[in-house]
Amino acid sequence: SATSENNSNQNVQEKKQSTQENSQPITEVNQEQNQEESSQPSEQNPEPKNHLELVAQKAAEQVIEKMFETTKLKEENEKFKEENEKIKVDNERLLDKSIKCDLTRLYNKNKFMEDEKTHCELYCSTIAFVDGDKFKNVNDTYGHEAGDKVLMKLGDTLFSKVRAANVKADVYRFGGEEIIIWFHDTDPLKVFTVLEDIRAEMEDFYFVFEPMEGKDGPSNFHVTVSIGVAFQLVNESLLDLRKRADAEVYNAKTLGRNRISISEINKAEKKVFSKFRDNFLISTFPA
Repeated sequence: SATSENNSNQNVQEKKQSTQENSQPITEVNQEQNQEESSQPSEQNPEPKNHLELVAQKAAEQVIEKMFETTKLKEENEKFKEENEKIKVDNERLLDKSIKCDLTRLYNKNKFMEDEKTHCELYCSTIAFVDGDKFKNVNDTYGHEAGDKVLMKLGDTLFSKVRAANVKADVYRFGGEEIIIWFHDTDPLKVFTVLEDIRAEMEDFYFVFEPMEGKDGPSNFHVTVSIGVAFQLVNESLLDLRKRADAEVYNAKTLGRNRISISEINKAEKKVFSKFRDNFLISTFPA
């Protein structure tokens, strides 16, 4: 029995020794593998960069960020310019609509009344009313579309003749077919010349329209104008001046239409006027 117990103890010791010998290399192999793995860079734990590389990378990132900011600012600036230009155009359109006639593109009555209020009294004014003769017949016979085209032609004629004469004057559609030319400090000879050019242009121009169904009329016709003009007198208000010019329109129509009727004028204006006597009428000559 003593011999068996000794043999059993010897076997246990041999097994322990064998186990220790087998486990020792495994531990060492695991440690070596861990060292090798820790010494190699991985995607999760990249190899650390030196200071200069970090500074360069940071600078590059800042440059790229600045470029993006600059591009964004440029885009925002362009957008702001476009919106600002649109607002400017819209404001100009609203202003234009408030002071101009949509049909003739001449200044409207509201603009005239405003200008009349702010007029500088240092300048001598001349007012001429231009009115289409028998304009109602055009609307009744050929329709309002034809009437609109006649008004457009009349407006174009007045505007172009005034500009061609290079005079200081504004043209307004005062109402209906009645148009005002307001001359500012203009020589009477130029006033007479412009008005006669307008009268002659409208007398010679043919409109071509077919009468409406059930209406009789020629397919081509003239629309002449009657013009009343008044030169501002000393200490005369613009309202009184305008009333005198308006009255002369009716005088020209009463005496035959296609005429220019002039309110009272002074001796200097009378001398100039004599050159245009054929188509001009004078309500009152100076003594």
